[in-house]
Amino acid sequence: MRYNNQNQIITKLTSEDNEFSFTYDVHANVLSDGEKTYTYTAFNKILTI
Repeated sequence: MRYNNQNQIITKLTSEDNEFSFTYDVHANVLSDGEKTYTYTAFNKILTI
């Protein structure tokens, strides 16, 4: 796994050597983990996966 300056995962490798990239919003919520996308409420609670 690789991390950014905020200690957030930015890429991960699977056991099959696939690489997935992570994206975050300004509140440090994960928006995408390379496989799924996530949405949040105005209060930063997970809404959908």
